[in-house]
Amino acid sequence: MVFSTMPTRRVVTPKRRPIVPPPGTSGAKLWHAVNAFRGLSNTAPMYAIQVFLAIAHNPGIGITDIGGLVQVHQSSVTRVVALLAERTTHYSKEQSGKEALGYAELFQDEQDARRTCVRLTRRGEAFWAALRIMMGEI
Repeated sequence: MVFSTMPTRRVVTPKRRPIVPPPGTSGAKLWHAVNAFRGLSNTAPMYAIQVFLAIAHNPGIGITDIGGLVQVHQSSVTRVVALLAERTTHYSKEQSGKEALGYAELFQDEQDARRTCVRLTRRGEAFWAALRIMMGEI
């Protein structure tokens, strides 16, 4: 076996700065809104903001319906809703060791007790208002 005595060349790549849309554009507003949401929980999947927006736009929406809107499996939606939920569930406390955020609350549908629905809490409504201000909708 023959080994080369030539030193290996180390490739140095320059540090990349994150690409941020120009200030004042709708892309920049969306960038900051998403970052505000990600600041709440850095372990939440990216579609968690879609779940939050589905709840904000459709108070009382069912978990299965959220899955259809967001194009995510119902079990994944349940985990995100547990993260957003007012009370700590086995998904958000025991499995991941994190507290729930308190932005949504679960309740049973009055017409179908098998259906679990979700709406924003006062804290969730306040965060939704802050996001809308950030996006320039108010």
